[in-house]
Amino acid sequence: MRRIFPVIAAIGLAGFGVARAETAPKSLSEAGRALYGHIVGQLDTMSAPDASLRHGPIAIDEGGTGFHVVIPDVAMTLAEGGTIRLGTIEADLTPEGPDVYDVALTLPRLITVADETGAEIGHATVGESSFTGTWAPVTGGYLDQKLRLADVVVTFPDSGFEARAVLAAYEAALTPSNDSKVTGPSAFLLDGLSISDGQGHEIVRLGFLAGTSAVRALDRAAMLKLNQGFAALGEAGQPNADGTPAAPLDLSFLPTALGDIIADASTDVTLENLTIMDPTGAGGVIIDRLGLASDVTDLDGELARLHLSYRHDGLQATGEAASPLVPDVVNLEINVERLPAARLYVMAVAAGAMAAVAPDATGSQALAQLPALFAQSATEVKIGALDLAMAGAKLYGSGTIAGDPNATGGVVGGFTLFASGLESAIATLTANPEDAEAQQAGFFFSLLQSLGAPETAADGAPVLAYRVALDPAGNHTLNGQNLGELFSGMAGGEPGATP
Repeated sequence: MRRIFPVIAAIGLAGFGVARAETAPKSLSEAGRALYGHIVGQLDTMSAPDASLRHGPIAIDEGGTGFHVVIPDVAMTLAEGGTIRLGTIEADLTPEGPDVYDVALTLPRLITVADETGAEIGHATVGESSFTGTWAPVTGGYLDQKLRLADVVVTFPDSGFEARAVLAAYEAALTPSNDSKVTGPSAFLLDGLSISDGQGHEIVRLGFLAGTSAVRALDRAAMLKLNQGFAALGEAGQPNADGTPAAPLDLSFLPTALGDIIADASTDVTLENLTIMDPTGAGGVIIDRLGLASDVTDLDGELARLHLSYRHDGLQATGEAASPLVPDVVNLEINVERLPAARLYVMAVAAGAMAAVAPDATGSQALAQLPALFAQSATEVKIGALDLAMAGAKLYGSGTIAGDPNATGGVVGGFTLFASGLESAIATLTANPEDAEAQQAGFFFSLLQSLGAPETAADGAPVLAYRVALDPAGNHTLNGQNLGELFSGMAGGEPGATP
């Protein structure tokens, strides 16, 4: 199942990435030969260490204002010996400009999976499918595109495994720029997913998974090179078959700067009504809603901006998976201003190269440079929200940490946290003496309870407050008390002693 959807998408979305053929037939016109070259030239987009694509002779029929392309016997052979057979792919292409084509693709309704002996072990059926788009091979693939697969069923009869999806869809609208980069939004949707095991038990049920994304100045050729380079690293470093040492790691695929690949990128993903069950009926996990969003801008400049947010509601664990440590609500929102992304990238590459040649090297030296780097850039990290609900306790807070070149240690800021329900949470967490993890969490909550300052929330409810501050002189305080003195006193030391 993991292979089938990527194969369908790759054929449609990567621009007919098929096994390399020889020269174009001489019977084709100049435009037909150019198209033929573009088709076979997309082979690199389908290359992977663990799979290879093969097919029969490509046929191009020229007529009217466009071309009809037939690619027969398309199949992907996997490294483990199996094969995914897609059959015949057909497409109508209409030239819309130099090296730009409108495409209507006919996707297979039946896909079969064979083992290393060639025997069929599974298949996928698609009730309805459609794909249209604008293909610009010189920019690395499609610009605008729409893919829709409805009533998809994947079955492996011997094991009884079955997956069904009501709808899988993807669309994008990208605009090329003068430097062969692309800019624009995209979106995907997976609706009504159900997965069953060999005994007919439904082990996964998903309401829907949907997401949007957008990019600015994305260099798809550079991104492909980066992905292929990281994939090759997984095979690198191993001795050769004859026992001779492996060649040194080749890191030439890395860009000199992040802005060489992309300037801005954003994603927003929402999941609703996910249930994962143990097939034996021993329990499972339920999530009502989960959301994840990120937005990074100005990677092509000196200082970037970053936004991250995550939230889930209604997380439940039942049966053997049940635990008081499961947080039914988590909400986190972080904004970073004046992030020195370019310099951080250079530091990360240098640290990675050092680790490659000296496996015992640590990243402590690189980490030690961060406060000074953030101070020079006046980097600001704002935690807009940090909410947690677990075992009856509720914690919520916010704060800001900023780089300051005039401060001792280069950083100043503060964070305020409020907590309620700690007493009942401690009782819940420590109720089972054999649950070591819950006992540890109970001890942490007990420590937290002892450090809080009693206050009254805006709604009149009692809360414990924790106001942490770091001043320009490098002093750390909690609710106005020096943290060094506080922890020294808790450890039984003299007041003012270093803990």
